[in-house]
Amino acid sequence: MHLKFFSRCLLLAVAALLSVGGSLAQELEIKELELTAEQTAQIAEIRQKAARGDAKSQHSIGMLIVASIEKGTLKDAIEWFRKAAHQGHADAQLKLGHLYSQGHGVVKNDIEGYKWYLLVASKGIEEGSNGAKIAESVLSPEQRAEGQRLAAEWQTEFEKRQAAKK
Repeated sequence: MHLKFFSRCLLLAVAALLSVGGSLAQELEIKELELTAEQTAQIAEIRQKAARGDAKSQHSIGMLIVASIEKGTLKDAIEWFRKAAHQGHADAQLKLGHLYSQGHGVVKNDIEGYKWYLLVASKGIEEGSNGAKIAESVLSPEQRAEGQRLAAEWQTEFEKRQAAKK
């Protein structure tokens, strides 16, 4: 039951992120979700964990907002993705790469998108590598170098934050 519910949530979120919401939702025969008391409690628990700084939960809240299951705007979802991404959450970083590269909910910034894709790619995740390759095709050599510098700088700061937690 839980898997089916969250799978449907994910499909709605993906549809919304791809900006094809209605047609994909219809094609997949996704109807508006009616939450059970148990599902509502699960979302409340995720929200609490997100507020306490849990990166996976922060990403989940962003996805639930995008899927219109949790209240909020795309700007709110991006903030949750940003919080999770700054903790090294690869899926949130990938979403930021997409959003910046496409200019959805943020000012289009190919260099910033490229930075996030590079960070995901550095974890061995194919979607990050693919995103980086696509971004490279529209960036000048100087812009690629800037994106690489920003990614390296971000990674260094992230490692310092991680070391300080220990």
